[in-house]
Amino acid sequence: MSRNKLQWGIHAAALVASVSLVLAGCAGGGEPEVTGDGEDGGKITLRFAWWGSDSRHAMTEEMIDLFEDQNPNITIETEPAAWDAYWDALATKAATGEMPDVIQTVDPYVLEYGRNGQLADLTQFGDVLDLSPYGEAILTDSSEDGKVWGVPGGLTTYSVWTNPDVLEAAGVEMPDDDTWSWQDYAEFSKDVSEAVPDAVGSGQISFYPDVFGVFARQHGEQIWSDDGGLGFSKETLVEWWEYVADITETEAMLSPERSLEENTHDSDSFAQGTMAFKPGWATQLGQVGALNERADLALLRLPGEDGAEARGDFVKPSMHYSIAESSEHKEAAAKLIDFIVNTPDAGEILGADRGLPPNPEVLAEIQDGMGVADQKAAAFLTERLEEPENPRPLPPEGASEINAIFLRLSQEVLYGNLSPDAAADQLIAETEAAIS
Repeated sequence: MSRNKLQWGIHAAALVASVSLVLAGCAGGGEPEVTGDGEDGGKITLRFAWWGSDSRHAMTEEMIDLFEDQNPNITIETEPAAWDAYWDALATKAATGEMPDVIQTVDPYVLEYGRNGQLADLTQFGDVLDLSPYGEAILTDSSEDGKVWGVPGGLTTYSVWTNPDVLEAAGVEMPDDDTWSWQDYAEFSKDVSEAVPDAVGSGQISFYPDVFGVFARQHGEQIWSDDGGLGFSKETLVEWWEYVADITETEAMLSPERSLEENTHDSDSFAQGTMAFKPGWATQLGQVGALNERADLALLRLPGEDGAEARGDFVKPSMHYSIAESSEHKEAAAKLIDFIVNTPDAGEILGADRGLPPNPEVLAEIQDGMGVADQKAAAFLTERLEEPENPRPLPPEGASEINAIFLRLSQEVLYGNLSPDAAADQLIAETEAAIS
């Protein structure tokens, strides 16, 4: 058994049995020559930035209050934002050397900022930041050449959020997600939109490349190749956009206009109980708020796994916590990150909002007290962890550009301004230029 497979297997067992485990850790480097962590009585201030919904902001502020109570010499200035605004602001701050001390990152951005020398190597802070609970496989997305630029804030996988009440109102049976196809998904969504007034079958699935990435993997391809290039064919991308355009045109999928208006999980059509299916990260189901109390929501696999050339879905770190290389208080920043990812106190507050805790000891401590949505995510993620892997190549330098390119060209296709064929040519050309 490979080390990569072993590490994921261990975490699957931790999720199933909720037992404490000690995993192979990362070797620590020399101690950093930094001071001013507040231990000597001197007051310091850390800036902490993250993106997310209002519910995430509230729980993060609550967690920070607890950290400050336990560390009275450290004050945290918070900088929460929505997704797009967060990355725009971070790019500006990085360019001017004014990055917050602690930032929330995600692949491929964590690798890009790390490769550019803008993130601190976390192996330096062994006295205050314990990396031993995190195996090699879990740190793959945020590490390179022995340097670790981010600690995972959670584990997650893609799913289809499903409201059985909307399906029942439409006379549609709950799909068998072990066998359903992409065509089945389109037909189920159309049936709902036609049968239930003011309801829509599916949320928009093509504004970001995540779901397309699963589709490509099911075709035996990847977003990125092992040698740092594009890993998917034009033909697969054209097939995807033709599929999405067709289902959107039948009004079985949320229109691009409404998708842009409904930009938060806690107030969109799914949260209001008027949408049957919404592809999203399994561990974010709790963000739909009160709907979890009114409906017995389900998590289904994305369509197309049955008979696919390769497994499409995957388990990954949902996001990471990183320290800016420009920070003047790196040890204090490392102490904050350690509190977030390695203490049950923080875990009880944050739950699975940022993904299931990747530290199995924390998970074992908090799992019984997690909410209904988080319990469902834990069970769903456990099933995915037990399945054979289809490893994802690391993204190359410049890979993050594909997010904006994919969004813009998906809109052009859905608005009818570009054909799927022309849009595919343009995406390939623009992305290859970004990573060259």
